[in-house]
Amino acid sequence: MITAYKHVTLIHGILTRLSRPDWTEDFQAYCARHGLAVTWKAEHYFAPPFPTLTTGLINPYMAKGLARRITLVNQSARQNPVDFDGLPICLVGHSNGADIAIRTCWELARLGQKVETLILIAGAVQHDIHESGLAELIDEGHVGRVFAYWNAADIVVKPLELPFLKRFMASWGALGARGLASGISPTGQHLRLDERLESSEVLSETQYFNRNFEGYGHNGYFAEGNISRTFSALVQDLGLQSIHPIPAPAPKPVAVDEDDFPPGVPYKD
Repeated sequence: MITAYKHVTLIHGILTRLSRPDWTEDFQAYCARHGLAVTWKAEHYFAPPFPTLTTGLINPYMAKGLARRITLVNQSARQNPVDFDGLPICLVGHSNGADIAIRTCWELARLGQKVETLILIAGAVQHDIHESGLAELIDEGHVGRVFAYWNAADIVVKPLELPFLKRFMASWGALGARGLASGISPTGQHLRLDERLESSEVLSETQYFNRNFEGYGHNGYFAEGNISRTFSALVQDLGLQSIHPIPAPAPKPVAVDEDDFPPGVPYKD
């Protein structure tokens, strides 16, 4: 049986220090330690906390380049006789990275690529699936399913839903503090932090999922005491598989002649 690899792109938020490893490299190391079948790409960039500049110029530019690179990876995979259809594409974005991830889905759609799983961690995007464009991406078949990792203690994105701030925030919003909604009503399947997908009775009835990381705030997903639980949830929701090496064949018995045994050692046939 051939293990199905997936191509996962990880996108961090703004003001991330580029001079030292961040959670994207930590996740790569986590996958390597656990022997997971994944190829990955961490998308590094710097953006200031100015919504008009970041969402109007930097994020669209990042999304276009990222979509082209992902498409090249899939074109190369199609040349492999094992992966006829290329690698399943998955995107994971944190904070402003969620906005880049959604924009990348649209750019990939224009290039004829479909995203299997989109995970938005503490997303600084609109929580309404119609305002964010997620509903259209799902309905048109460009994205298979969406996960929102959220918690009400996210005080970084929570103020972005206030009316007097919202008008200045461009496409930024409070998904990371609210979870997915359709209009004013929550939408999708709601999961606890450690709840397994197969325990959900409506897994096949929705393409929207909300996983509540209660008390994690905005950056607490990657804090020392929490990061392993966040990564465990990512592995499950991305559907990553372990690489099981083919066991070596048992050695064949070697015929032994009685004369080969030294004196005093009994020979048994």
